[in-house]
Amino acid sequence: DEAAVESAIRLAEAGPQQAKRVILLHRRDVLQAPADRLARLEVLRNSGALRFQVGQVTGIAKEGGRLTAALITDVDGNTAALPVDSLLVLLGLSPRLGPLSPCTLR
Repeated sequence: DEAAVESAIRLAEAGPQQAKRVILLHRRDVLQAPADRLARLEVLRNSGALRFQVGQVTGIAKEGGRLTAALITDVDGNTAALPVDSLLVLLGLSPRLGPLSPCTLR
């Protein structure tokens, strides 16, 4: 979780690597990272610079061979398409890519 938290913070903070939109997706509502990094994440969430969502990628949508959306299933079993321009995948202790496994990730 720590690498994902660090990446989300880096991409959400003002600077040369700042993304227009950052959504940190995690399979559970608890993240394991140092307390100061979790506090910074919360500040970014409260400011609207970053969104945290609980769920899992259960599919993808492509158009013309290009990834256009990740299909996210939440804890209640509801699935919604999340439009994406880029998808950064950071694996934890259980590196199962599921629907992303046939993709070429760069």
